[in-house]
Amino acid sequence: MGSMTPDEYMETVRGHVEGPARQFLQGVLGEGDVPSYVYTVGRWQNLGQSELALVGLPPSVSMSLLNQITLDGRVLDEWDDLGEFVRKGYPLVVRRVSTVHVRRFGVAYRFYRFDVSFQQLVWSDAERRLPWEVGYTGPDQMRLWERPVDV
Repeated sequence: MGSMTPDEYMETVRGHVEGPARQFLQGVLGEGDVPSYVYTVGRWQNLGQSELALVGLPPSVSMSLLNQITLDGRVLDEWDDLGEFVRKGYPLVVRRVSTVHVRRFGVAYRFYRFDVSFQQLVWSDAERRLPWEVGYTGPDQMRLWERPVDV
């Protein structure tokens, strides 16, 4: 937040959400075993869609992907494959975030003043395996989705 007060910061968020950008991207730096992540604020208000979170990628990459997906305006359903937004053939799938984890998205909670729906975009490793697949070698993505995935 720099030298801004929390109220000034929230005014900045509101300006982005209510302005041409239609969303605000909040980054959270990783610490210890918790990886960095980026999430949206504004999709719920402006598009009637779940907010999105991307975990474990460099913040600049996450922000670029989240911007592209929001600009595309697609309604995302669980298990959608968003591979077209990343290197060809690399899966990026949508998983609904469990309500247990929604408070990790503090700026969104403060903006809306209630819990909104979040979806986590889950990405594959270099061998195109997703975290729940045998042999996954990518970094921890802080699995926030609702239920275990059967493999």
